[in-house]
Formats: sequence, C-alpha cells, structure tokens
Amino acid sequence: MKNVSKYCVLIISILSILLNFSCKKGDTGPAGANGNANVKSQIFTVSPSQFYHFGTNGLSGDGYRTDINCTLITNDIVNKGMVMVYFSNNLTTWTALPLTVPFSSWSESWNFSHKLNLVSIEVQDSDFNTLQPQSSIYFKVIAITANGRTA
Repeated sequence: MKNVSKYCVLIISILSILLNFSCKKGDTGPAGANGNANVKSQIFTVSPSQFYHFGTNGLSGDGYRTDINCTLITNDIVNKGMVMVYFSNNLTTWTALPLTVPFSSWSESWNFSHKLNLVSIEVQDSDFNTLQPQSSIYFKVIAITANGRTA
C-alpha cells in the first residue's frame, strides 16, 4: 500500500513540474487597436411592438419573438465563430441568454438563435400564457471570430 502512495506522489510531482514548464505566462495573440481584434458587439433597443406572437395562447409553443438585423453575424461567424446575447432593462446590468426566471407557479424563459445577419430572440412562459413585453428591452449581441481555429 505504501508503494502505491509513493507512486501516486511521484506521478503527481512529475505532472506538476511538466505543467509548470509547458505554459508561458503572458503569451498573447493578435490584437486590434482596442486589444479585441476578434470580438465585436452591438446594442439593440427592442420596443414591445417589435415582438410578435407565435403559437397558440394556452398551448405548448406559445410565445413572443423578435428578429434583430445584425450585420455582425457574418458567414465566418455562422460557420466558425460564436455569438453571445445579453439582456438588460436598464443598460447597466446585463444577463446572459439563455435565461430562465422562476416565479411562484411558472417560469419565463428567454432564448436566442442566429443565422447570417439575424438574431432571433424568443420569450416563453412555462404556463403557456406568455404576455407581450410591456417596455423596451436592450439586447447586446457579441460576435467572436475564430482566429486561428481549424475545422
């Protein structure tokens, strides 16, 4: 038993040494003028009238959707990059989507999808009685290119 623990300690020590020497702290990739060559963002204000109803009220699939024309979503982003969407009511606090907000007997879920030049955002309530948003909502779309990534 003592031999097994000696071997474990030896293996852990060797791995620790190898990991410490295999990485160089402070290595950076290419950067643009602001240090974020591969990250772009844009904020959109969506009014209540820009949300349209889909599905049937009271049945599964009921909800509201808005479509945002976003030129940040290029073919390169669709094929190799990444899109993140954040939600805000006040332009101060941002929350990442997807988001589910629990209430006492139901929950509200916000999700998004994207394709070339378009981000679609949906809200659905778990009780299948989704209401149209009552005030403007801000969405921050972040597009990240995959510099140096191979398929």
